[in-house]
Amino acid sequence: IEEVLGYVDMVTAQTLLFSATTPSWIQSISAKYMSDPLRLDAVGQNEQRTATTVAHKAMLVPDNDKVRMSLLEDLITVEAGVESKTIVFTQTKREADELSSGSAFRVLSSGVLHGDLTQKQRDVTLAGFKSGKFKVLVATDVAARGIDISNVDVVVQTSMPQNSDSYVHRAGRTGRAGRKGTSIVLYTQRQRYGVTRLEKEIGNGFSFQKH
Repeated sequence: IEEVLGYVDMVTAQTLLFSATTPSWIQSISAKYMSDPLRLDAVGQNEQRTATTVAHKAMLVPDNDKVRMSLLEDLITVEAGVESKTIVFTQTKREADELSSGSAFRVLSSGVLHGDLTQKQRDVTLAGFKSGKFKVLVATDVAARGIDISNVDVVVQTSMPQNSDSYVHRAGRTGRAGRKGTSIVLYTQRQRYGVTRLEKEIGNGFSFQKH
């Protein structure tokens, strides 16, 4: 962003900054490149940070990666049906590849999206997901921001997100344009406190379930 702004005459340019979240680096850039900006906060610091069209669920799962991954297809099918459009977020590119190419999905078709793919591969994958060629998109956070995919019914996060901003962006892939959606985060017993902290940070409670 700063490299692009380096080519702009910031004295005469009209500059507008839009962001779903405002982490410290966003605040630093706005302070550095904008002169006395008018800030419009559509959320507020102490209000709910997620869309009201999204139902938030937390599911307790065993602290075992193989068992956790084996639950995904049944979870998606029960939550929204085999015709649903689902994004499954993983923490790593390796996990995304293993999920998409392994035995996690036997009935549902899936594709994978992460930073190691070429732009052409990403475009083909996104086009296939949007058209319904496959129903599950397994992705890292590369799909959490700046990508507009309509009609996503369910977002599943295979483990606790690194921070609340990450959760907000991921959950924001569903419940768009007035449609209802569901965001599910999987957690283990030792991560229970992290879920409580996340509830406070996003200003929204979870509906708790067991596998």
